[in-house]
Formats: sequence, structure tokens, C-alpha cells
Amino acid sequence: MTDTYASYSRSSEPETPPKRRRGWDVALSIVLMLAGAVVLVVILLPSIGIAAGVGEVACEPASCNQAQLSSGMTLTFVLPSLATLIAAVVAVIFLVRRKLAFWVVAVGIVLAVILWVVSLSLVFGSGPFTEMPNLLDLTFGSFWAGFGSSSNP
Repeated sequence: MTDTYASYSRSSEPETPPKRRRGWDVALSIVLMLAGAVVLVVILLPSIGIAAGVGEVACEPASCNQAQLSSGMTLTFVLPSLATLIAAVVAVIFLVRRKLAFWVVAVGIVLAVILWVVSLSLVFGSGPFTEMPNLLDLTFGSFWAGFGSSSNP
């Protein structure tokens, strides 16, 4: 009698085949997550240099908006990092649920770059700088200095 009930309950439910995992989506999502980490490092390195250089650059305290300057520097680090992290977490959730996930990571990378540019505009819009910092000098310091000189003995 239990066999009849078990066969009845199985036959009354429509069978849905399990979703197949797309191998290309998993691979592409992982590659894009790694690329997102590289992009994050690449955009945060100049931010570190800018943060160090803005303090040295003569921005007259009377004409600079210090609150905008400090909040812009904070957002320069926080917003791209959060966008990349949230995109990676959502992509993993999509992968577990077997939904397309690569587009989430791609959107996260683009959003991180846009948020970085917007937050840098806050920094450079905070007041008139008497001297604009050179991003390469601020970021890599004396490393790049050797490439510009052609002093051969």
C-alpha cells in the first residue's frame, strides 16, 4: 500500500530536470574575479600615492575644503573595494544557484572604476591646488626616476 502512495506522489509532481552547470560561465566568472582583483590593485596603487601626495601638495587651507578632501580620499579606497567585493559575492551566489554569473563580475569591475573616478573628482575638486601631483612619482617614487634618465657611463 505504501508503494502505491509513493508512486502516486511521484507521478503527480512534474519532473524538472536539474539545471546543468555551464562550465564556460564558471571559468569566465573566475577569470573575471581575478581580473577584478588586478584592476582593484591597479586603481588603488595610484590612490595611495595621491593620498600621500595631496598632503604634500600645497593646497591652501583657506581655499581648500578639507572635509571634501578627506571624504574623497576615504571613498577612493572604500567604494571600489566594496563594489568588487559585492560583485564577487553575488557572482558566487549566482554560480551556486546555477545562474549566469559572469555579467555580475563584469558590471562590478566597471562600477569600481566609475566609483574610483567619481571619488577622485571629489579629491581634486576640493580646492585649487598650486601644484598638481604627478601620479607616477607619487605612486612609485624613485622607481620611475631611473627610466627617464639616459645617463650612460
